[in-house]
Amino acid sequence: MKVGENIFIKTTGNAARYGGSKIIDTTVSKVGRKYFEVEALPSVRFHISNLVQDTNYSTSYKVYHSREAIEEETELIELRDKMRKTFDHWNGTPLTLDQYRRIDKIVSEGNAL
Repeated sequence: MKVGENIFIKTTGNAARYGGSKIIDTTVSKVGRKYFEVEALPSVRFHISNLVQDTNYSTSYKVYHSREAIEEETELIELRDKMRKTFDHWNGTPLTLDQYRRIDKIVSEGNAL
């Protein structure tokens, strides 16, 4: 992390719930040994190690190095939710044996990593 580096901040938790999910394009204004600060949120500091807001409560912001990283994380969450709903025991989508076999093959490939 360097002063002047361009980063992106996404609102999370209650900040996203009540203020709407926002992506803030900003630059690093200060870097210390454990924490850094950004121009857009001067009263907030972030951990260098994991890019998460330093707070004793639930975090309101998370830092990313690119907008694409935010979009990929959002897509991953949406796909996980879709899969959970598809395979939900009570309300799941009925699938054929062949479909379950193909899904099992894909899941098995992922477990081989």
